[in-house]
Amino acid sequence: THTHTCMYIYTVQVTWQGTVLCWGANDTGQCGAPPSQETFFERPNFVHLPEASPYLLSVTCGREHVGCISTCGAILCWGSDAMGQLGKSRALQPVPGEEEAETEEAPADEEDEDDLTRDAQRVVRVICHDEDRFTHVACGGAHTVALTSRGVVFTWGSNSHGQCGREVDADAAADAPPAAPASTPGTTHLVLAAVGMGVTRVAAGGLFTLLASDAGILSFGANGYGQLGRETSRSFDPTPALVDLAPLSSLSSLPSPPSLP
Repeated sequence: THTHTCMYIYTVQVTWQGTVLCWGANDTGQCGAPPSQETFFERPNFVHLPEASPYLLSVTCGREHVGCISTCGAILCWGSDAMGQLGKSRALQPVPGEEEAETEEAPADEEDEDDLTRDAQRVVRVICHDEDRFTHVACGGAHTVALTSRGVVFTWGSNSHGQCGREVDADAAADAPPAAPASTPGTTHLVLAAVGMGVTRVAAGGLFTLLASDAGILSFGANGYGQLGRETSRSFDPTPALVDLAPLSSLSSLPSPPSLP
């Protein structure tokens, strides 16, 4: 094996040959097959990727969708797209000063974009501009976070609790974010607040997001159970801010663990 990951009721594995195997629940196509054919797999199922797909390096699982990073810096996603968490088959280029990244058609994709994002068993390919590439991807409950080689962070999918780094619906109650994303499903956004922060890794929880940066760990999204690691005025916060690591300063005074014999 090469790398693998698992979520509630399904597992995904990328082999040394770069192929993908999935098993478990397939009710939203998360195992790479049409749910109408199989709702679950008791044994590993081979995921048929587009012919032009390059070698895959890593994989991440969301609640009902999957994201993989390829050697060419593209992201392949499949599974549920109910909240636009698969993104769109477009080439993304960040535009400083714009909340939403500009997009252009990916030249390798000739199929209708709506068909790609609507069919759960189809694979959606998201790529950067020619001068940049994706290096990390994380799948949350119903959102996706991606990092490029230039430290630019993109998000797409549900923003119900600000987990995509955008303010939630202005018409919602101050402490009750809407159940559905405020933006068009599949729309990809540049997280402006993370620009210039030296982000090196991304992680996604069910309704929140973490970014490892030169300054420390940035968090945003739901905070009803303190999952952001800092105080917020609401039960959610869409603005990336540093996790409060002050309590850890006391750990420096603790004795070192005993060495193993």
